[in-house]
Amino acid sequence: MKNYWRKALLASCLCLGLIGASHRAIAQEEVQTSEQEADSSQNRICSFVGGSEALIEYLSDKGSGVNYPIEAWDSGAQGRVYVAGEVQEDGSLEHIRILKKVHPALARSAYDVAKHMPKWLPALRDGKAIKQLTSFCIVYHRPQWKYQYAKFLHPASFKKDGIKGLKKYLAKNVKYPDLANKLKVRGKIIVGFTITEDGSIQEVEILKGLSPLLEEEAIRVVKAMPKWIPARLEDGTAVPTRFSLPIIFR
Repeated sequence: MKNYWRKALLASCLCLGLIGASHRAIAQEEVQTSEQEADSSQNRICSFVGGSEALIEYLSDKGSGVNYPIEAWDSGAQGRVYVAGEVQEDGSLEHIRILKKVHPALARSAYDVAKHMPKWLPALRDGKAIKQLTSFCIVYHRPQWKYQYAKFLHPASFKKDGIKGLKKYLAKNVKYPDLANKLKVRGKIIVGFTITEDGSIQEVEILKGLSPLLEEEAIRVVKAMPKWIPARLEDGTAVPTRFSLPIIFR
């Protein structure tokens, strides 16, 4: 049985590293192709629909369920979780197994991600779908945010009227890009940023994108925000913290 899964790992290893400012998981790939390349549309190896880039996008999306487990965070656990499975004739991933011993919380997270994946493109032999082993790994890298789960006496807040004032600021300052408006690009963008000890905004990034035009505007508005009231611990010490802000374009 061990040889069976060892072959799975050698057959194709797609490594994806996940990290995010909101501790969700970031992706990076490492692909090892099969020694026997597909010679026509009648023969191919199994693959995630859309290829490796699509798999990276899937795992990077918060909706995929890839988030850093709090239990693993608290214990300082991080590293690669190797997952193997068998792509069935209908593209479903079954017989999922964690190959390398890791923290239980990371193993559960990775298993859950694999279990809820959409169907893959099955391998073909002479035009007929066949079962094939595959494997990939998710790299959980623990971000160095000392105060992410601390108990704040006063959480960070927008200086002018808190959330109400923040909504007013966005309504007044968000400018819908003309081209995006003409193309009727609509939706929600989530921006992550750090509120430092003095309330200034730093390390702005897009956590969930939609369109480069809208993302650029969202980043501009966040960077232009006035200083916030920083988060404070129970002893009154001001500390940096992360904030995720949804901006809706409609």
